Amino acid sequence: MIDVLWGGPAFEAGVAPGMKLVAVNGNKFGGDILKDAVKAAKNGTQPIELLVEYAGSYLSIKLDYHGGNQYPHLERIEGAMDRLTAIAQPKAAPIR
Repeated sequence: MIDVLWGGPAFEAGVAPGMKLVAVNGNKFGGDILKDAVKAAKNGTQPIELLVEYAGSYLSIKLDYHGGNQYPHLERIEGAMDRLTAIAQPKAAPIR
């Protein structure tokens, strides 16, 4: 893990920067394994079981998270300056 959100579910479960995720729910970590486990946990009550390696030791961490996969997105704030539209505008060709 490069970083962990302070106060988030992983942080509260004991996940810390520097840990290497090895397995999720007994399956070798890779590809969509974590995403699938988070999706499955949304409709259940069992915690997601993480196996992490840290400082030469393996640790089992139970992550009690059932909020499903979340994807950040931008939303306009009414009345706020619209900087995104200005940034996305194509630049004018230089005059030669």
